[in-house]
Amino acid sequence: MRTQVCVHNKIQGINKEEIEIMKKYFLITLLTTIILSSCEEDKILFDGNQALVTFSAGIVDLPIEIDATGSVDVIANVTTLSTSERTFNVAVVEDETTAGPTTYSFGSIVIPANSYHGTLTINGVDDNVTPTPEKLVLKIIEGQDFVTPDENLIVNIFQVCPVSDTLFTGMYRIDEITPFLPFSGPTLNNGGVVEITSDGLTRVFNTPNFPNFCSAPIPFTFNLVCNETVVIIQNTNCACNSGTDWFGPSTSGNSSYDPSDDSVFEVTFSNDVQNDCGSGPVQTTYRFTKQ
Repeated sequence: MRTQVCVHNKIQGINKEEIEIMKKYFLITLLTTIILSSCEEDKILFDGNQALVTFSAGIVDLPIEIDATGSVDVIANVTTLSTSERTFNVAVVEDETTAGPTTYSFGSIVIPANSYHGTLTINGVDDNVTPTPEKLVLKIIEGQDFVTPDENLIVNIFQVCPVSDTLFTGMYRIDEITPFLPFSGPTLNNGGVVEITSDGLTRVFNTPNFPNFCSAPIPFTFNLVCNETVVIIQNTNCACNSGTDWFGPSTSGNSSYDPSDDSVFEVTFSNDVQNDCGSGPVQTTYRFTKQ
């Protein structure tokens, strides 16, 4: 009884204006619930007389070896079984595709008899493909007895250049063949011997930075990118102020390498990218000679 009295007293304390506001909020909430329920009911994508066909992935990669080809298989799913083989056509979404039309080809989705799954094979060819990915966007063409969701398949097409983990590794003498940075002397262990190790297409060796000033060695990293050596943005432990983002890709052109001969190669990079010491960025090249 005490609880009922308290509630009753609280209700009596609410004026008419507040009651009207509460009614409005209640009506808004009720209408929102009804609308949302209706939306949920409208989400039926197919009925018993139709099949739903979808790609199993939204994004896939299609790496193409330099001067060669590549391919990728994409699984498609269907919601019904059939005693005969079924074929579903696929089309390019032109306004979303940036890959050149001569760099790819594909057929149709083929679902074997008595199966829920099929395969779409997409082929690629290195016709001016670059290591920077371009997009191929595909959609399943809806038919009379099946439907598809409004979801496309994105295929990233890019060039790759495989290099054995045993190449461009081991002991190398390194020599700076460009002028030294003003007032600083050589950048790395000029004339010294370093051991290069591999991690995929990445190569790493330890060396002092600016050995005239700092002697502690730290890792120096470069990548093998389709016949070019590319230095990634990295720090130094020897700088005038901040050593952050000190080394980086060359702005004058990367050095090249021969994937069939790792006896001698060069690496060109930007030195003092942030102009921390007031003399950069300077383009620096090192020659690596296998020992």
